[in-house]
Amino acid sequence: MNTLKKYGLLTTLFMLKRKIKNLKSNYDNYLKNEDANTFDLPPLKNKPLISVILYADRDITSCLNSVKNQTNYDNFEIIVVSPKAIKCEGTLLIIDYDSDKNKAFKTGLKAAKGDYVCFCDSSITLAPYAFYYMARQLIYNDYDIIYSDEDVIDNGTRTNPFFKPSWSPDTLRSFNYIGFALIKKSLIRNFTDCYTLFKELSYENINVSNVEKILVHTSNYSREETPAESYGGNALISIIIPSKDNYSVLKRCIDSIREKTLYKNYEIIVVDNGSSESIKDDIKKLADKYIYDKYDFNFSLMCNTGALNSKGEFLLFLNDDTEIVSPDWLTLMTACADKPLSGAVGCKLLYPNTDKIQHCGIINIQNGPVHCFQGYDTNDSLYFGRNKYNYNYSSVTGACLLIKRDRFKGFDENFPVAYNDVDLCLTLVEKGYYNTVVNSVKIYH
Repeated sequence: MNTLKKYGLLTTLFMLKRKIKNLKSNYDNYLKNEDANTFDLPPLKNKPLISVILYADRDITSCLNSVKNQTNYDNFEIIVVSPKAIKCEGTLLIIDYDSDKNKAFKTGLKAAKGDYVCFCDSSITLAPYAFYYMARQLIYNDYDIIYSDEDVIDNGTRTNPFFKPSWSPDTLRSFNYIGFALIKKSLIRNFTDCYTLFKELSYENINVSNVEKILVHTSNYSREETPAESYGGNALISIIIPSKDNYSVLKRCIDSIREKTLYKNYEIIVVDNGSSESIKDDIKKLADKYIYDKYDFNFSLMCNTGALNSKGEFLLFLNDDTEIVSPDWLTLMTACADKPLSGAVGCKLLYPNTDKIQHCGIINIQNGPVHCFQGYDTNDSLYFGRNKYNYNYSSVTGACLLIKRDRFKGFDENFPVAYNDVDLCLTLVEKGYYNTVVNSVKIYH
C-alpha cells in the first residue's frame, strides 16, 4: 500500500491520460487552452540538428510548410525523397526511382546529418512548436526517442485525439502506437522500416520520452500491427489456485484447464485453507498437488504457500471461479512473461457467458485502482486497441496473473483480500519491469 500512496495518479505509467467519457467536450476545452500555453516560450540552449526525411509521392505542401514554419526552433534540415521530379525550394531533394516508401526513407537516411532523424509523408503535419517541445525534453534526459500525442484532421476539423501511453514496449510490439518521433540517428544501424526499427529498439535499454502534448496531426490514422506471439519453449508452469468449500466451481475451473489447454507442461496446485472434511478427498483428486491447512482467508498467504510448494519456472495464480475460454492461453501469456523486462502478465476477463469485459487492465484514479473498460463489449475497439492488443498497464488482476519465478518476491500478506495484486504490480514497475494484459486471451470470471 505504501507504493500506492507514494505514486498516486502517477503510479500508472500506462494509464489513459484523459477520461473516455465526455471526450469530445474535454477535447474542445483542450483545444481552447492549447494556444494559451505556447506564448513567451523561453529559448533553448541545446538545439540538436534534426533531419526531417520526407517522402513525396504526392502533394506534400502542407507537411513541408508545417516543418518550415516551426517556431522557436531553426536547427533542422529537410530531405525530400521523391520517386518523381517535384518542386521543393529550400530543401535537399533526392530523386529516388524506387517508389517504395521505406526504401526511400533509407535513401534519405544516408544523406541525413542530424543528431536526430524523423520520418514523415504527406499524411502528417506538425504543430508549429513541435520541435521546440520535443527538443526541450533533452533538458531532463538524453533521450533516444521522443514522441508525442496526436490527433486527426478531418475536413479541417481536429478530432479523434490519441493521448498516448508512456513508453510501453509490449504495446509497441503489438502495434505502432508511437508513429511520428525523433530518433537518435546513432541508434539506427539497419533500417528496414519505421515499425521494425521501433520493435528492434523495444528490446534495448533506451531512454524514451512522451511529450504530453498534441504535436502531430494526421489525415489518415492507421498503424502497423503484429499478431500476439506464442511461447516456443517447454518450461513447467505451476498453476496455483486458492480455494475453500467450493468444489463444484473449482472442478469446472480445473476441468476447463485440462480439457482446453493446448500447452501440456503444467502442474495444478490447489491451496485449501479449510474445506469441510466431506469434500477434501474429492478436491484432492482434482489437483496434481493439494495443500490443506485451516486458517482465516488470506489470498496472499495462500498464493505464497502455493509458490513455495511449486516447481515451475513460471507461476500462474488463478481464481477458482474462472473458466478457460482460449485454448492457447498459456502459450500466449508465457511468450509475454518470458521477455527480459516483463513483470506480471494478465489477460482479458469476461463476465460468464457474455462478451462483457470485467477486466483488461487496472488503472489508478483519484479514488484508487479500478478495472479498465469494465462492462464494455469486448468486440468493440476501445481507445486505440486497449482491449485488443497486448497492452502495458500499471497493474493486472490476481484473478489470473502469470509471472516468471525469479521475478516473483511474494504477495504482501498484509493485504489478505484486496490490493495484493496491485501492490505486487507496482513493486515490479518500481524495479523497471512492465506489466502486460494479453487481450487475445479470454477467460470467464
